[in-house]
Amino acid sequence: AAFSQTGIVVSVNRVAAIDISLEAASVTTTVSVTSAQPILQTETADVNHELTETQLSQLPLTSSQGRSFQSAYSIIPGASNVKEQNSSAANPSRAMSVNVNGMSYNGNTTRIDGAMNYYGWLPYLIAYVPPVESIASVNIDTNSFNAEQGLAGGAVINVTTKSGGHDFHGTAWEYYQDAALNARPYTSTRAAVPTVPKNVFNQFGFNIGGPVYIPRILTGKQKLFFFDNFERTTRRQLITS
Repeated sequence: AAFSQTGIVVSVNRVAAIDISLEAASVTTTVSVTSAQPILQTETADVNHELTETQLSQLPLTSSQGRSFQSAYSIIPGASNVKEQNSSAANPSRAMSVNVNGMSYNGNTTRIDGAMNYYGWLPYLIAYVPPVESIASVNIDTNSFNAEQGLAGGAVINVTTKSGGHDFHGTAWEYYQDAALNARPYTSTRAAVPTVPKNVFNQFGFNIGGPVYIPRILTGKQKLFFFDNFERTTRRQLITS
């Protein structure tokens, strides 16, 4: 008898186990088995959580440098409030730190597509904060790490970026903020602050992915794909002493 199952989710740091049970059937019988993703992970002892592409695109992600995937760490069980560290000069990407399960943020490890993302001067920060629109998923190990993780005493964070596929797909976005549209701070009076200080913030970009066409006589099947992401952030604001 034939067996077919669809909708199997394979993600970072998780074992996809498919248990099947087939019974003898006649040639005219069709057996269809469907199941949802298991609630409990019984193959490994580690505790991990995943931020999906949908969550990253729809949740209010904020930082002083625009949208940051790290601000979503706050919804992970055991995570403290996420905060930015150091000045813009020392931390221009405005990377954030977080304590998980009471452990120091100095023990966190972040990888992007398997490569270590490490800021040697400030080890509790990452050197590169990828644009939110370029991320496919973020997997966060918070307890009982496997030996393959290593170099972690707080949380193991694995960022997986998007990739191209057999069809062309693209996205364009813009996030705009203008002080002229902002309300006056509650603690400021018109006498003390005659006008709302200038602050024009704009974050925009696009991405596109798809196949790279090569004659099938050379490759046999389509195996080469591309994905490109561009994002720019500009800010014009009043500078005071």
